Order: sequence, then structure tokens, then C-alpha cells
Amino acid sequence: MAFLTAEQKGADSQRGPAKGGKLRVYLNDTLADLGKPVKVTLNGSTVFEGKAERNTATLARSLHERGDPKLMFPSEIPVTF
Repeated sequence: MAFLTAEQKGADSQRGPAKGGKLRVYLNDTLADLGKPVKVTLNGSTVFEGKAERNTATLARSLHERGDPKLMFPSEIPVTF
């Protein structure tokens, strides 16, 4: 299970839940058992529950973004908040 907190500072400089953003949760077999369903919770709400599928395009993109074969990820979960 992955728990995420996305915060932003408001006009009063106080932190609160972030809104209007996107992120990708990259996963590999070290971070999660990709053979089982995963659940992603953002700011207390479930934003994904199911199987994180392996994809060669995700693997290639994560290598291109990071340039390090040790940081390649075959699975991603897009999250919008």
C-alpha cells in the first residue's frame, strides 16, 4: 500500500492539500509485489486500487528520465489531484 501526501502553501503560508496537479507513481518489484493488486491513497482518499501493469514503454521512459538502469520502473500509476 502506498500513502501519498501532496501539500501546497496557501496565501496565508499555511500548508494544505494540493489541488490541480499530476504525478506518476513508479513501481518495481522492489517497491511492491507487482503480481498482486496495489492501493494508492492520496490525502486520505483512495486514488487507485488494482493491478499495476508492467509496460515496456514505462520501463523505457523511466530509464530516459533518470539515465540510470538501477532506477528503471516497469509500472506506473498516474495520479491527478
